[in-house]
Amino acid sequence: MADNIEHLMLEQFRQQRGLTERLFDEVREIKAMLLSSRFQQRGLELTTDALSDSLATVKTRLDRIERRLDLVDAEGK
Repeated sequence: MADNIEHLMLEQFRQQRGLTERLFDEVREIKAMLLSSRFQQRGLELTTDALSDSLATVKTRLDRIERRLDLVDAEGK
């Protein structure tokens, strides 16, 4: 009887270990996905910053061209 109980307990421990290992694997996978998402987000932030800078430069140049061609209202728009 004691051998049977010991066998059942060992089987339960093996199942628990298997579940724990799968959970660790899933957590590792989630961490990798999160890290990848952070890199992608940073890339998008850098792209957005570059586009904003480019847009500001174009706006400045357009304003200058409009002033030179006297296309701007007397109030300055």
